[in-house]
Amino acid sequence: MLIQVVGVPDDRTSEEVCACVRLHTSAKVTADELKEFCRGKVSDFLVPKYILFMEDAFPTTETGKFSRNQIAAQAKSLLGLSNMAQTSQKLISSYLHVPHKRPCSGKTTGQLFNERANNNPDKEMYVFYADKERKTYKQMQDELGIKVIVLMRSPSDLCDKACQVIPELAVNSAENLNCQGTPTLRYVINAGTTKCSGAYSLADFMEVGNAVEKSDFLEACELVDLDDPLGVFFTSGSTGFPKGVTHAHRLCDIFSTFLDSLSTDAEGNEILWMSRYALIMSFGGIGAQTGALLPIFTKATTIIVGPVYDAKMIARVMHDEKVTGTTMLIHHLNDILNLSDIKDHDLSSLELCFTGGSIIPRSLRDRAAKITKHILLGYGGSEGFAASQTPRDSIEVLEGAAYSLTPGQELKIIGPDEQILPINTPGEICFRGRNLFMYYWGEDEKTKASKRPNGWYHTG
Repeated sequence: MLIQVVGVPDDRTSEEVCACVRLHTSAKVTADELKEFCRGKVSDFLVPKYILFMEDAFPTTETGKFSRNQIAAQAKSLLGLSNMAQTSQKLISSYLHVPHKRPCSGKTTGQLFNERANNNPDKEMYVFYADKERKTYKQMQDELGIKVIVLMRSPSDLCDKACQVIPELAVNSAENLNCQGTPTLRYVINAGTTKCSGAYSLADFMEVGNAVEKSDFLEACELVDLDDPLGVFFTSGSTGFPKGVTHAHRLCDIFSTFLDSLSTDAEGNEILWMSRYALIMSFGGIGAQTGALLPIFTKATTIIVGPVYDAKMIARVMHDEKVTGTTMLIHHLNDILNLSDIKDHDLSSLELCFTGGSIIPRSLRDRAAKITKHILLGYGGSEGFAASQTPRDSIEVLEGAAYSLTPGQELKIIGPDEQILPINTPGEICFRGRNLFMYYWGEDEKTKASKRPNGWYHTG
């Protein structure tokens, strides 16, 4: 056995230990076994974070010595770390920048979608599990045009509940809703079966698209730019006043770069977690971004679990559809693990579960390991995604809730005077990058207060 230990880039510590191993043809050993062998014999920080099994001979210098620079370059390439920053300097202030690993394509969401549909016309794009309906890329392409995708199909009883909150829905017409309690509410679209005089039916809404000529629609599509609004994603409303976060078309292209950072584990093995993704609608705005748009900026199939939260339904969908990845809140995960019949569901296909909002207790992480190979925390919001854990992180990093900065982002921590603070000093987190929102829809003052002219988003 030959072993060469080299340093490779790391977003958090600037450099991590990587052991490159060439085994004898008859030798058999795993990466975990080698790490366990090291523990107790060397300091914890010297236990290799990465172990790579090399098939080819180690490169050598002209004098016949092993070339550590070339070996390190090979390791960085195999781990997908070749273009990451922070390889030479250790952080001394609370500022960090990580560049993109690859350039963006420069295509709008519509262009990306048509490219996927043309290359994979018969591949499933969406599965509406509760409705027992499946749509291929080609079918969605034919249906889209001047119409819309309706992902959240509300059960009929939600219309009755809405009428209790907004009485005018039951008595006023859809054309003249005039709600006293919610004066800014102008249109309601009812996707259920219960009649509601103050709401347009989904069929009526879809019919509006037929009034536009196809040629006019295609001509308008040609005018769409990367910096034009893609959509409005409402915040969770934790302040009591949800804001309409407006993102540009470049969101899809940039988000795909972030997903690349989650596609390999510590040994450099590919993780195919995006092939069949379960979208839990109750996850809110971020769920719409990562789930509904996922088939557009990757080749994933998104399975729409259902219009309302149901832990049993989620487990059943994961079992039936062989789900490989999902995004859910901590309490969603806990609910699923606490199901009395969870052992009756085969969740072995689940490669990765992405979550956020709170630290994952050790006990919950240990239980979650029985149903998913990787459970990762992310940090950000509807305004933008700043950082996340990766499948390459050690258990110490995962349990310590440390994060790697999302490719293409800058992050700083500032004090009351808005100056960058020394490391390990509490302050306000700010970040900037091309995946940040454009503005809050119709709220210029709130936009100016949180997003400065120089592009920095102040999280508060």
